[in-house]
This record gives sequence, C-alpha cells and structure tokens, in this order.
Amino acid sequence: MGTPGLKVYRHRARYFIHHNQYDSYPEEFGINILSEIPLDDEFEEWLAFMREQLDRELELWEASGHLCEKDQAGLCSWIMEDQPKCWDWGAEWVYELDLDRLVFLIDAHPMFRLDRMPPKDIFVQGIGFDHYGARACTPTVPEEYRYDWMAAPIFVEDSVLDEYRSYARGPTAVVPIRELLEITEGLSHAETVWTRLLEFTIGQLMRRFSPTYKEIESRASWTELTMVERALSLTAINAAFQAPLDFEDTEEKPPEVPEENIWWARDDVCVSVATHLDDEQSMHAAIVRLREDAMRERACAPDVVYGVVTSVYHLVIVRVDKPAGGAVRHTPALQFFPSSYAMSPSTPGITALARLGRRVQPPIKDVASLLDPDDPLSNPLGDMLRKLAKHATSNPEFACLSNATPSAVELLLKYPLLAGEFPLLSVIPNEPQNPGGGGQPHPHLISGNFATVVDGKPATIHLARPSGHGHDDATLALALNCFKSLPYYDRQTIIHAHARYIQH
Repeated sequence: MGTPGLKVYRHRARYFIHHNQYDSYPEEFGINILSEIPLDDEFEEWLAFMREQLDRELELWEASGHLCEKDQAGLCSWIMEDQPKCWDWGAEWVYELDLDRLVFLIDAHPMFRLDRMPPKDIFVQGIGFDHYGARACTPTVPEEYRYDWMAAPIFVEDSVLDEYRSYARGPTAVVPIRELLEITEGLSHAETVWTRLLEFTIGQLMRRFSPTYKEIESRASWTELTMVERALSLTAINAAFQAPLDFEDTEEKPPEVPEENIWWARDDVCVSVATHLDDEQSMHAAIVRLREDAMRERACAPDVVYGVVTSVYHLVIVRVDKPAGGAVRHTPALQFFPSSYAMSPSTPGITALARLGRRVQPPIKDVASLLDPDDPLSNPLGDMLRKLAKHATSNPEFACLSNATPSAVELLLKYPLLAGEFPLLSVIPNEPQNPGGGGQPHPHLISGNFATVVDGKPATIHLARPSGHGHDDATLALALNCFKSLPYYDRQTIIHAHARYIQH
C-alpha cells in the first residue's frame, strides 16, 4: 500500500489536511513539501497567498456547518479543529506547516523555522529523535534552522512587583531548598528513593507527552495553557506526593484539573501552574498569585503552607508563614524537566520536589493510641493494611490508630508503595545505556531499578515501558496516575510501565 502520509496547514487554529497515499517519507514527499516553501523575500508573498487561500476554504467549511471528514470530499482539503495524529489517519508521516506560529512540524513535533527552512540535505539528515525517543532535530542541525516559538512573557505591573517585595523581603527571601525546608544538605535514604522514582516518572511523561510540554514554550501566560497542559504539569508534581503507578484495572478515578489555577496536593501544600519562571518578574508574579490562594481561609490548613509553582521547564518551591503576615521565602527557579538531549535524568527541581514531598510528611513515632488495644483495627495487617495503604499516605493520622500501627505504617508513609503492595526500599544503580537505534529512547532515562519485598521475601523490581514481548507471572502491568484531561486517561492506552520483579 505504499507509505501514506499527510500534509497539513495550520491556519487560525484550524488544520487543513491533505492526504498522500504513497512515498511519504522525507526523501520524497517531505522534499516535495520543502520545495513549495520559498526563501527570503518570496516567503512573505507565499505566506500571504496561502493565508488568503485557506481563509476562503475556511469560509466554505464554516458555511457548510463544520462538515465532518466523510462529508468533505468536495472541498480542497479536510478541515479539523484538532491536530491530526499519525495513528488516527493511518499515516506514517505527518508534515505540518504552521502558518500561525511559522513552525514546520513532523508527526506533531516542532522541528524547523517555517520562514528559514534548511536545504534538502540538512532537512533529510536532520530528522531524528531526542534521547527520550520523541521526534526531534538531530544535534547537527544549525541553530538558524531550528524552530523557535518561545513566546515573550507578558508585562507585569509595578504594583504586583511591589506586592511581592512587601512580603519577600530582601535577598534572604531566596534560599536553597535545604534552608527553606530546614533539612540537611545530603539526601536521606527515603529521599533518594523518591527522587529516583520521580526521575523515572518525568522520563515517562517526556516520552509520552513530548508535543504537549513543548507547546508550553509558546504560551505567554498561564491563562493561555490548555487543560491538557495543566494536567501534565499537575501530574508531574503529584508524583512527588504519592507513588505514581497503580494497577491498570484499579477502580480509582483520575483526579480532575481544578477550574481555578490552584490545586491542594495536601493540606499544607498547594500547586499552581505558570509560564516563564526563568524570567524574574514573571516568577514574582506567579508567587504573588500562589500566596494569595495560600492565605485564604481553608479548613485544616496549618500556619505554614508550602507551595509549588511550575512551568514543567522550571519550578519554584515557596514557603508562606501565615502568623508572620504571610511572609514568603522561596527557592530560585530550578530546572524541572531535563533537556530532551540529557544524558542524566536528574535535575535540581526533581530533587527539590522529592525532598518537599518527604518534608511535609508528619513524624510517625511516639504516637498516642486512639483505640482500645482489643479493637480490630489495632493490628491492621496483611490484606487490610494493603487496602488502607492509600488512606495512610493521604491521611497520616491513620498512624495514630493504635500503638501497633506506627511501625506498620512507616513503610507506607516513608517509602513509595507501588500499586499499594510493593514498597520501594532502596535504589539499585541504573547504568547509562545507549539506545538500540530506530528512535528508541536511552533506557536509563525512562527506567529504574529498586529493592522491594514480594510475599515477605527480598526482591528486585525493574520499572520500564512495556517491551511488547508479553509478560509472565512476575510482570506487573501498571498505569501512571494522570490527571483526567490528559489524553487516554481511561487507562487503556495511557502511559504504561512494566514492573518485573526477581526474588532473591
């Protein structure tokens, strides 16, 4: 049947789709499309002509009542509101000419500047993959041809900056994470485990949602973020507060993205989404918005509230002291998601976030018993303990039920509990590995090895994306706990990971 593909124009946030049945690989169909795009002064004339032509097609489409695909045979192209994906159209290649942002995309991934397309040889040789397995320019493509849709940050009013300075006083307001959380310089054993699990989770998100997080670059303000982009941001942050993987068939529904730009991960931790945190004024404005929400009266909120502001590229961790009039201290903007060509899955933001997740855990020792020793709940073991695992992580007061529960609950609160059954007790080093080619990701960026316990015996658990080679009794099919607005949140085709354990 050849190699089917699509040529797509994006204009006025609509997609004009042309189908190509044969030879759609870059050396043929890709080069044909490239040859249609003029250079230098002729580009502006071509751009104006194409926009006028697509405006006429758009008028016909709107006059027809937004015909669906099967009824558009008489039009020059199919017109859709949603960006076409390869798997929806049975296409092996999708070439998109974005006339709104002047970017050339391949398979929904931004690649080149539309107004500065490369020569044929660089075009063909420059189509590759990043270290997470996503379509991207190869490192050899000169910077002048690479896409750049980074939006400028919006103007921040002086009054907002004055408000920030009124409660973030002086240079002592910006501190390292260890000073903000009042913890030691080095990571504890549990922090090391959570950090490695968060690195694995972020790697999986980058692998699956590469086009989504790259789109965030093009947003000037958090008000322009889509629900999918906000869901991705909150999913990444939430992974630091609860083990991010569960069985595929779990009945628990995914959380909803809140209408307001504030989400409470815990009673003492709130999260908001922003853009341009690497711009100081934009960062200060985001902290002002978060502090305003943190200071509102809220049941169960303690005197000290922590906040996380994230753009996925960066994050800032904030401490708000209510008794001190809402005084604010915070970290600098820390890199959160790694570079798409990173060789290490670690970033300062991932480590800081994992440490925050452990800092807000209450102590479990020296707890007074709230139940009579003869009460059935005073010895929650076995199946009952597993069923209550999630309640323990979200409601630490569960540890106060009896004198017997603090030690039993310690693993649930201190270490990640995978799928409610497998505590991840330590990290087993994962040596860097080169991919096998063909767009495969670097395995160490999207996998992790941990020591655990299975049926009371020591075991090693390996987290990785599905291999496609089937499973055995020692392989667990898991799904990532994502917020509902992410595509395929029904868990049937969401991010999957296989956890294969080997007992010692």
